[in-house]
Amino acid sequence: MNAQHIFQGCKASIACIAAAATLMAGGVLNTPAASALEIDGQYYSSKQPYVAPDAETTANYSKAPEGYETVYTESMARHGSRGLSSYKYDALLMKMAEAADKDNGFKSDAIKNEFVKNLTAITAANVQNGYGMLTGQGANQHQGIGTRAYERNKALFDKAAQDGGKIAYQSSGEARATESGENFARGFNTASNNELANSTVNPADPAGTGEAAVFDKTPNTLYFHKAENPDGTEKTGDAKKIADDYQNFVENDQTIAGAEETISENADVMTASHDLLSQIFTDDFLAKLADGTYKWYNTADGTKNGDVNCAPGADPSKDADACGEAKKKIASEYDAAMDLYNLYIIAADMQNENTGSHTFDFNQYFQGQQASDARLFAWALDAEDFYEKGPSYTGQDETYKIAQPLLDDFFNTIDQRVNGGSTVATFRFAHAETIMPFAALLGLPGSTQQAPASTTDVYTYDNNEWRGESVTPMAANVQWDVAVKPGNDPKTGRAYTPLVRMLYNEKEIPFRSECTPIADGSTWYKLTELKSCLEAGHQTTGDNAKLQDGSNPLVGLVSEFGTYWQAPQFNDDGTLKSAGKVLNKQVLAENDEKVVAINNKAAEGATDATPSEQQQRALSDRDADKDVATAFKDGFGPVIGEYFAQGYNDGSLDKVAAVMNNNGWSGNPAKNVNQSPRPYVSDRSTWAPIKDDATGLNQNTGSNDLAGLPTSLDIIKVNTDADGKALGSDGKLHSPDYPKNSYEGSFPSGHTNKAYSRGVVLAVMVPQLAPEILARTSEAGNNRIVLGVHYPLDVMAGRIGGQSSVAAYMNANADEVAAASEQLTTYLASRCKADGLGDTLEQCIDNTGAAADKGYANAFTDEVSSKPVTDRASAIAAYQARMTYGFTQVTAGGKAFTAPEGASALLRYAYPSLTDEQRNAVLAKTAIDSGYPLDASSQGWQRIDLATALSAKVTLNKAGEVIAVAAADKPSVIVSNETVTPGDTDQNTKPSTQDKDKGSKMPNTGVAVTGVAAAMVLLALAGISLSLWKVRR
Repeated sequence: MNAQHIFQGCKASIACIAAAATLMAGGVLNTPAASALEIDGQYYSSKQPYVAPDAETTANYSKAPEGYETVYTESMARHGSRGLSSYKYDALLMKMAEAADKDNGFKSDAIKNEFVKNLTAITAANVQNGYGMLTGQGANQHQGIGTRAYERNKALFDKAAQDGGKIAYQSSGEARATESGENFARGFNTASNNELANSTVNPADPAGTGEAAVFDKTPNTLYFHKAENPDGTEKTGDAKKIADDYQNFVENDQTIAGAEETISENADVMTASHDLLSQIFTDDFLAKLADGTYKWYNTADGTKNGDVNCAPGADPSKDADACGEAKKKIASEYDAAMDLYNLYIIAADMQNENTGSHTFDFNQYFQGQQASDARLFAWALDAEDFYEKGPSYTGQDETYKIAQPLLDDFFNTIDQRVNGGSTVATFRFAHAETIMPFAALLGLPGSTQQAPASTTDVYTYDNNEWRGESVTPMAANVQWDVAVKPGNDPKTGRAYTPLVRMLYNEKEIPFRSECTPIADGSTWYKLTELKSCLEAGHQTTGDNAKLQDGSNPLVGLVSEFGTYWQAPQFNDDGTLKSAGKVLNKQVLAENDEKVVAINNKAAEGATDATPSEQQQRALSDRDADKDVATAFKDGFGPVIGEYFAQGYNDGSLDKVAAVMNNNGWSGNPAKNVNQSPRPYVSDRSTWAPIKDDATGLNQNTGSNDLAGLPTSLDIIKVNTDADGKALGSDGKLHSPDYPKNSYEGSFPSGHTNKAYSRGVVLAVMVPQLAPEILARTSEAGNNRIVLGVHYPLDVMAGRIGGQSSVAAYMNANADEVAAASEQLTTYLASRCKADGLGDTLEQCIDNTGAAADKGYANAFTDEVSSKPVTDRASAIAAYQARMTYGFTQVTAGGKAFTAPEGASALLRYAYPSLTDEQRNAVLAKTAIDSGYPLDASSQGWQRIDLATALSAKVTLNKAGEVIAVAAADKPSVIVSNETVTPGDTDQNTKPSTQDKDKGSKMPNTGVAVTGVAAAMVLLALAGISLSLWKVRR
């Protein structure tokens, strides 16, 4: 008896129909493969089948510039088309169908029969194929991508076959990812006549046997979103923390939860859900679902605590995904409609498997009016991915910064290849959960726009271009090609920088707009530029900021360094024209003495296995970018600091985070100009800013004139493990970057620059704690000296850059900063009030002692900051000590202070009632003396003492002139009843101890606006107009 006969003799029962449909679906894998359904615009969301590029696209990829040849290629691809990931949507709809059958809930027997046969057929096809496994379309997709990968870089691979080059294959460890890679390799090897089939990198953790044996399981970079790896093992260390932090954020973030709830309850979606189901079920039956009479869990009997539910005919011992998750349920029309929509979209990926006597057809439910309703369901499905795995909402980066390890791996493998490694290609295979955050991190097309941080003003198809079908279709892929050119670049005197271009779903596209290509219209970028503009955590030289026209302000502000050290110069042909030369031995000798003293003192107590306490703190600060809240919370004191950290991390302070992270100038252009050796390099006399590809260190080909200064310094390095990392105070491993930094210039400190661009923001917004916040910021800068990777002058320059960039940003983005300031103070005050610590932030600061002896504390001391930080006075003293690091003045002291243009913005929230002129007077009265290193070119920024200026008592005379500024526990302004006029002296002085203790009037300085001649000349040459500074990191 055949299946057709069974149907003819069947009663109209679910069991009978299902049995017949199962027979009819048998042997679906034994029939010829059907052509893939590659239709765009059907609202398949992230289940959109991959659309291969046409021949014209692949024939017109741009060539590498003249003289360059491709030496490396790498990719990361999502698995190809698959079946259902587990027995859930089909299982739950079958439970619903069984209930409808008993309750006369179908609109007709014919509709019932068709619906049940469709469910049974798609279940049987998934049992045959394996739940979650690649379908025929998926195999074809990756075979095609593999074929085209070889064809695009045929010359690279043919040469590699002759030279012993190898290919690295990597997988998340999930079976469908590995299977995708296997099919990619089949296509690649067929196209290349197997010339590299046996030239693969031996995996550290093979993904399986047979073809899978060449795949290395790398879940830390390809399955970073979960602590549990696909093979059941648990992540450890940083990888586990990244996954746990991400999961905790997504599960507990109220903005995401609220936005998703708003979308699921959208009236149009609700109407579409009812209309979709009304094609199949009666209104009475659907009413019972809507009122809660019906609810089905994915268990054997449909109850919440029922036994596990497995697909009919499946062998759970071979296919664990054939048994569904019990927590999945249908409890509303929306749930049921989304389950049916999920079957509709996955069916598009199972055309090769849909070959039984009864072919499942879910398209029929999305015809007519329901065709447009599919757009609503696609939006609802996309919204979850958008909020939890994509750009999400403004002010947060948790949903995509988890892809940072993958981006780092892209750069690291390039470095390994250009440094002489034999691996010519790395092919990675993973998931949508990998592609989506990676796309957002890279800023790929469609992944650049975040939604408002709102639970009601949510992501929609009308206000945002993010679409699952274009961002992460099945087999979505990102590919980078790397080209190099032999010899030295005459423009830099260093080896030609490797170039990189990107393909997204095999279409050549530019990198995001912050990245500058080698020429207008080109899709090739310098590797150094990408490391800089993609902010990949690499301390490298970025080429995006122009150097020659002075468009990066920091170049001019710290140009006095050029009178201390002459950077190496190169001829047009790339050969060394002149080596580096010490021009001011006194300044640089002090620089040497101070870095050794601070570094050596900090190393006390270190062992071969464990860094000292201060070294551990410095290691954590090295990666402050990855945990901003932890790095900066200390300045608020332990109580308020914890409020800040929680608010920053959960998105409550999204506007604050945006200002902290969006302002700032790159320090790399100034590094390029001033190329000076790091303090720890083995021989400063032969140091040159050129990387040696063989060693990965600097090329010791220089002949620098050190004017008798030591060729090497007694720097104590942190002991690191085999991976070059050591344990920080945050319990995580960090790299001090000794080898990497050895061929990069030392001046100025980029980490210090970035620390101040964030810390100054917080100090400006909460001036009541400015001395403590800034003392903590100065500690972060000083920690670069602790590690021995920077000199004091580097750190001083970083402070100049950080604080000046904040002022520029505040002037250019006043409304944004104001909103952020209001958010921060309101949030902290509300947290304080909730815990009974005061009705205002000021009361909370008083009650917690944050501005006294229970605030920021630091026991570390050295010859510059010689006393521990225990209270307000010692915090200011530590900050002031690090302003000059005790250097001898190199130019005349006693010069009048001229406030830099725009600097008054830094006092805007401390003294809202003052004018800009009056705020400039406050800066003048609190400025340090002139003549210290870097003062001449800094336009006044070296002299600004923000720790004092932001928290002082300002006295005005009746004419509104600033007549006194005294240190205080919070900023305030008073008007004196005395008729006091400003003095006429131009000598700047600091508050005396008596002034601070008694609050008496400080000696005044006058506020005449005069320029420092040397600074003006330097800035004019650099073409800097501070009023026109445009801030963009």
